[in-house]
Amino acid sequence: MSLREGFPRRDEHLVAFRAIRAERPVVMIPGHNPPMDLRPA
Repeated sequence: MSLREGFPRRDEHLVAFRAIRAERPVVMIPGHNPPMDLRPA
C-alpha cells in the first residue's frame, strides 16, 4: 500500500496496514467498505 505525501497520519496508517498484512488474513473488513478478499488472484 502506498499513500501520498501529506496524507493525515500517513506513517501510522502504513504501520497499521503492514501489521495487518503480516498476519496474512484471507479477508479484511475495512469498516465502511465491503470486505476485501486478500488472496492472490
